[in-house]
Amino acid sequence: MMKKLVKNQRGLTLIELLAVIVILGIIAAIAVPAVNAIMNKSKEDSLVIEARNVVNAAKLYAAAEKPDTVTLTQADNKLDNYLENKPDEFSIVVTNNNGSYSYGNVTVKKNGKREIYNSTTFAKTTTN
Repeated sequence: MMKKLVKNQRGLTLIELLAVIVILGIIAAIAVPAVNAIMNKSKEDSLVIEARNVVNAAKLYAAAEKPDTVTLTQADNKLDNYLENKPDEFSIVVTNNNGSYSYGNVTVKKNGKREIYNSTTFAKTTTN
């Protein structure tokens, strides 16, 4: 009886196996570019968030320190008390207009990618 069961069992044919491999290849061809696009979008979004954080820190700095026109960068450490996680590099110009401050474009570099954003709309202005 056991021999009868083993004899009647059938495995996958070569054609069926090739069909499965082709289907998996098609799925991979569709999925890989989509995943890459999602990863690139998340990197771009992280740069915008870093730019927002730098602008907000510059606003806190201006309110607390009341400086004249100043360029704030990673190197000068003036924003250390206002930024918990700093990007690799950043710079922003803070201009004092008789006690009212304006903020120039913010340059942010993180993970080797540098972008320049408008400090109000956070639209990308140029790419370096």
